[in-house]
Amino acid sequence: MITSQHRVIATSALALAAFALVPAHAERFGYSANGYGTYAYNGTKASSSPSALVGLGCSATAPSLRTNTVASSHVASLYTAGQTDTAVKIPVVKGVDKSLSVTKIASISMLGGVVTGRNVTAVSETNHDGTGFHTSSAGSSYGALTVRGAKIPALPAPNTKMPLPGIGELILNEQSADKDGNSAGLDVNMFHITVTNPNNPLGLAEGTEIVAGHAASGLAGPVAGLVGGEAYGSFVSQSTALESGPSAPIYLGCEGTGGDVRTHEAANVDVTGVLSLGSVENTAQGTVDKTTATDELTSTVSSPNIANSAMAGSMHADAHAAIEGGKLKISDEGSTFSNLKVPGHPEVNDNVPANTHVPLNGYGTLWLKREMVGPHGIEIRMMELILDKSNKLKLPEGTDIRLGVAQAGAF
Repeated sequence: MITSQHRVIATSALALAAFALVPAHAERFGYSANGYGTYAYNGTKASSSPSALVGLGCSATAPSLRTNTVASSHVASLYTAGQTDTAVKIPVVKGVDKSLSVTKIASISMLGGVVTGRNVTAVSETNHDGTGFHTSSAGSSYGALTVRGAKIPALPAPNTKMPLPGIGELILNEQSADKDGNSAGLDVNMFHITVTNPNNPLGLAEGTEIVAGHAASGLAGPVAGLVGGEAYGSFVSQSTALESGPSAPIYLGCEGTGGDVRTHEAANVDVTGVLSLGSVENTAQGTVDKTTATDELTSTVSSPNIANSAMAGSMHADAHAAIEGGKLKISDEGSTFSNLKVPGHPEVNDNVPANTHVPLNGYGTLWLKREMVGPHGIEIRMMELILDKSNKLKLPEGTDIRLGVAQAGAF
């Protein structure tokens, strides 16, 4: 499930953009913005990457503009979309700090025509002026919208829920806003479908989600520091292609969450013959103010299995980062294994030291509690298997399989 507090999807590139940073200094604003056309998650693994994805990280300054366009996107049984244009912008406006995201989809059909739209526009704006922080979705619209064959004549109110009998639920004009004295942000999803009926006529897995028309903006400041990070349950990459994107990913923008904990969960994640997980729960929490910037990202995975070997009862990656008194503090406190077992290595147990790596016969090198520390944060990968040339999975040499990943940064 995606909770109402979850800022839906960016990508690793956007989360990592927070670590390509300017030097820390006091009393400044941080900007974030991202947009994409379509994204699907089928309940067990990522079915598609976000289309026409574009974003700006915290180190961006005004004026900044980035755009992306795709001619079409398609995932069988889930959606077909026409041309999608995305743009994120930090304009120069006297007396105002502002971040803006706009996504436009020429046409889209979801679930075989159950939901359709034309000339769909998602807009998210966050700004700060002499009166404080403000968020707005003004300009968001549907040029034409049908649900189960019925025309919807006007822009529905934010977070309008509609049942999809035999399938699940649709949320139109989905909006999630955060605002406190030091930051604000707004996510807009023009469509958010969740499959809740495991016996639906389309044969889709329970938990399948489709998000279309996504725009997000955020702003934090003036603050002493900013934050950024990500967490996900599993990821498989090859040198030539993406095998499986991050499962149940959650991303933390530079403005934090105002202290709220955002959660993204998934059950029964499976990449056939490569990995399987019983369940995944990832969380993100961050606070920024005039004296400190702190965040915590976690990933909890039950029943992890890599290369047909049950490795542990569970694992928990817990990454912390903070700016306190102008200095960076990082920690892996709380990162643990439960009932850890590695075939051929009886010496390995739950108390394995950070950055332990052992050969996994017939596969490659297995890292346990791998930690990478940079000038602005820490990344924890509780398990990472990098395949050798002649591996039993018959995947390319260098294929990277990760489980239980959390990354936190502050600057």
